[in-house]
Amino acid sequence: MVTPMPNPVEPPSNSGSVVSVRGSVVDVQFPERLPGYLNRLNAGDDGSVVIEVIAHLNAEVVRGIALTPTSGLARGAPVADLGHPLQVPVGKPLLGRMFNVFGNPHRQARAPGGGGVAIDPPGGGSADAAVYPVRNFGDGHQSD
Repeated sequence: MVTPMPNPVEPPSNSGSVVSVRGSVVDVQFPERLPGYLNRLNAGDDGSVVIEVIAHLNAEVVRGIALTPTSGLARGAPVADLGHPLQVPVGKPLLGRMFNVFGNPHRQARAPGGGGVAIDPPGGGSADAAVYPVRNFGDGHQSD
């Protein structure tokens, strides 16, 4: 299932604030509604701290794992729920290009257009199985 990459200009539909930070474990309060499991959250004044939701602690608080450094992140810092899991771009425009683990282009090059695919797709299937077919290279090896 290919889902489009989010538009970075769109305002977040669900926002909260940091309750506690303990190393890479971050608790966030969302007064309106809880983000889904494995959703991507952007925290901090500039949204530079990427968090993945791993647990719902109660009706208003989620626990997440920060995937980027949490230095400078403090109680009360704003958090935006992007409404989708971590995603990476897919497709032919990516051939020959380098990206970090969040799908951002290397060396601040222009971001690719097109869709993205969830890193951990719903249903527990493999994201790359749906994107990359197994190829036989003719020398007894196959791509997996």
